[in-house]
Amino acid sequence: MEKPKLSDLVYDRIRFDIIQGGLPPGLDLTEQDFCARFDATLATVRVALIRLAHEGLIQAAPRKGYTVSRVTIRDIQEVFDFRLLIELAAMGMAAEMITADDLRGLEAIARDAAKPEVNRSRPAMFEADRRFRLAVVGVTGNRRAAAALAPMLDWSERIVSLLWPDDMAIPRLRVGIEGALAVLRKEDKKKAEAQTYVYLTDLRDELLGQVMISDPVLDMDIPRPQLDHPAPEA
Repeated sequence: MEKPKLSDLVYDRIRFDIIQGGLPPGLDLTEQDFCARFDATLATVRVALIRLAHEGLIQAAPRKGYTVSRVTIRDIQEVFDFRLLIELAAMGMAAEMITADDLRGLEAIARDAAKPEVNRSRPAMFEADRRFRLAVVGVTGNRRAAAALAPMLDWSERIVSLLWPDDMAIPRLRVGIEGALAVLRKEDKKKAEAQTYVYLTDLRDELLGQVMISDPVLDMDIPRPQLDHPAPEA
C-alpha cells in the first residue's frame, strides 16, 4: 500500500479539527504553527492549507495567514437545500432499486450506530451517519451524486457540532438512520421521499432556530430565500 503523503495527513488532521470544532470559526492560523505541530516543511503545510481554502473551510487573511471560516445562516440553508436535492432523489430511487445485499449492508451500519460506544461519541455517530447516507446513494449507482454529497455531510457535521451538544446531536442522528432504514425496508418510494424530506427540513429549521437563542460563533449574514421543496406525498 502506498504511504500517504505528509501534505494529505496534515490536510486530514486540520480538516478534522475544523469540522469537529477544535479549531473554532474566526481563529487565526499561521503556516508556521502547523510546521511546528506536524514537523513539516512550509511547502507541505501550504499545500494542505490551499486545499482547505478551496473547500471554503479557511480563508486567506492578508498579513495574518489564514482564518477559520465562520458558518453563516446562508451556509445552513444552502447545505440542507443541497442535501434535499440529492438525498430526496436518492432515497426514492433506493427504495425501488434496493437488493437484499444492499439492505443487509444498511442494517449493519444501523447496528453499529446503536452500539453504546458509538452513542457516547459524537464523531463516531457522525461517521455512522455518513456511511449510511453515502451507502443509500450507493444503491443508486450514481458515483457523482455520492461525491457531491460527501462534503455536504462534512458541513452538516460542522454546523451541528457548533450548535448542538452531544446529547442532542447523537440521538437525532441515530433516529434519522433508523427512520430511513424502516422506510427502505418497505420499498415504498413515496414514503422514503417523505421521511427524508421531514427529517432534513426539521433538522435544518431546528438548527436555524438554535442560532437565534444561542451565543453562536456564526455570522448572521442576510439569508437568501430557501429553495421551495414541496413536501412529497407520504
